[in-house]
Amino acid sequence: MNRRKYSTKLVALTLLLSVFSCNKDTELIVNASPYGPPNDMRKIIPFDLGYSWTYRVIACVDFGPPFCDTGITSRTIVGRTNFDSHTAYYVYGLIDETIGYYLEYADSSSYVRFLSAFPPESPRRILQAPLRKGHKWKYSVIDTIALRPDTLEIVNADSTVNIESKTYHHAIVVQGHSGLLTLEFIIVPNIGIVREYRGHGFGSYSVDLVRKNF
Repeated sequence: MNRRKYSTKLVALTLLLSVFSCNKDTELIVNASPYGPPNDMRKIIPFDLGYSWTYRVIACVDFGPPFCDTGITSRTIVGRTNFDSHTAYYVYGLIDETIGYYLEYADSSSYVRFLSAFPPESPRRILQAPLRKGHKWKYSVIDTIALRPDTLEIVNADSTVNIESKTYHHAIVVQGHSGLLTLEFIIVPNIGIVREYRGHGFGSYSVDLVRKNF
């Protein structure tokens, strides 16, 4: 009788340990799964009428007496149109040190900005799938502006960054280099660009996200 009770307890204990081991292994497998950003740019860059972003601009000069100037600016989606089989959006605000209207769109593979909206000219491909470290693409199809890199590269597809005292996870860091010039975009899914940076031999220019207004 005692032997039967002992055998029953042993079987129950063995089953319990088996279930625990299975659950533990399952948890380890789930936690080990790496983050993978969606490769559809429409799931990365949010576009809709009225969406706006507020940024802090910091412009620094390194020659002569060095100094920095700061200010607050915003970018707002003010219109929508069909362009080259894409749904494109008119954005008004400060981009590339100039306030004006710009045209942007995101499709299944690319996020593109036109530095002129009327008509759309000077396209810049800011982000392109696949979103993985080391992926490179041509930044500008027709480059009429000096001091621009020919290609951009994803240097980190899953970064954690701190900007304006806010922490962003799963940030995509894109960089390009041309001589002394360094161009950088940091993009967070469902938020958009949280930092644009351009550094060169004479100074630097950065635009950091303060808040999104949507």
